[in-house]
Amino acid sequence: MTQRVLVVGSDGYIGTQLCGRLQMSRAVLGIDTGFYADATLYAPSWEPPPTIRVDVRDVSERELVGFDAVVYLADLTDPLSQAFPRLADAINHLAAVRLASISKLAGVQRFVYSSSASVYGDSGMDIVDEDSPTRPLTPYAAAKLQVERHLGSLHDDAFTVVCLRNATV
Repeated sequence: MTQRVLVVGSDGYIGTQLCGRLQMSRAVLGIDTGFYADATLYAPSWEPPPTIRVDVRDVSERELVGFDAVVYLADLTDPLSQAFPRLADAINHLAAVRLASISKLAGVQRFVYSSSASVYGDSGMDIVDEDSPTRPLTPYAAAKLQVERHLGSLHDDAFTVVCLRNATV
């Protein structure tokens, strides 16, 4: 049986790359506002997945039923988060927490959250890991850390949560 994966933020820089790879072995559906659907950073050799054009804040539990995994990549970038902190909190923090919660209610088994190494701030260290202190310096980084903390409370035997602290792309 083929795994069904929902990629939220499928039109973004990471999302387009991830969807191309996932489609090789899984059924993929994207969710994205479509703001950047016509922007091409490169010429991928694959077709984008079918994509629902909806704001992440408006995704319903009904749209999540039947998926094995949800990958959350939808965020306003650090510069946009600094320019529009309330909007960024609504998307980067509140929408991510809400989507994870309704994913669990919908019976999704895995939730993969794309966090950021920005949660470390200026660590003063050459190498940081999950045990290093966090010092978010921007609204973007603070939201990422808030979401991580909330997601930890959702993890259980039926709902696996993975948080990836990616480097800035």
